[in-house]
Amino acid sequence: MNEQTHIGWKEMQAKLKADQDSLQTLYRQYVDREVASGMQGERLPYLIRADWSITLLLALCLILFSLVLKNGKKYLILHFKGFFLQRRRANLFDEQMAINLQYTFLLGAISCLLFGVAFFDFFMDSNPALIPILPSLWWVGIYTIGCALLFVVKRTLYAFVNAVFFDEEQSKRWVDAFLDVTALTGLVLFPVILFIVYFDVDTEKAVIGVLAVYTITKLMLFYKCLYNFFRLPYGALHLILYFCALELTPDFLLWKGLEWINQLLLTN
Repeated sequence: MNEQTHIGWKEMQAKLKADQDSLQTLYRQYVDREVASGMQGERLPYLIRADWSITLLLALCLILFSLVLKNGKKYLILHFKGFFLQRRRANLFDEQMAINLQYTFLLGAISCLLFGVAFFDFFMDSNPALIPILPSLWWVGIYTIGCALLFVVKRTLYAFVNAVFFDEEQSKRWVDAFLDVTALTGLVLFPVILFIVYFDVDTEKAVIGVLAVYTITKLMLFYKCLYNFFRLPYGALHLILYFCALELTPDFLLWKGLEWINQLLLTN
């Protein structure tokens, strides 16, 4: 009798387990059917204005701009006014102005960072597949380093070529002009980048805005190069050769280099 009771209890346990497994199976089928019958949601597109890291970078630029304008405003005004003066000998205030040269370099670094943000905005809009590959800070860092390397390469090329073909005073005036234009680029580009980022400007208009700033700075350098090194009409060919080879060609190589980096990261 005990053996029959023991066998009956095992059968009840087995039947109860089978019923539980059946309920679990039916529940999974029901859940799967409900999920499959619903509409799959779409991922929200990337918005640069909602990226907290980009906001922090622009806030940092604003703080640095405020410090530079607060402490070096007189120095910057004197430097930019002297940009259009054709001096043939050293100024008595050059040594004092050289002491405050860190403001120019700081604005130059901000210019590189802002161009990095501009490149990031353009490449992410034109090729959204790049967005999930790296965080936005990494992308901006890569583009900013590229712009900084471009600045160093240009500075080195100018130093070498000017030392060969021009005198020391002409070379010094050109270096000052190059640094001043680089610093001015950051001041002019900052409101343009703010407008592009926070007003959701489309790619075409954003490119036009950045190219407008780029064109203005190149025209300023062209003017300074014309009056510092060459005289028209005899120096026209040398002027074009000098400016295209040392100023425009490195910019084109930077653009192609960044495109190559994007494709390399995308394929790997």
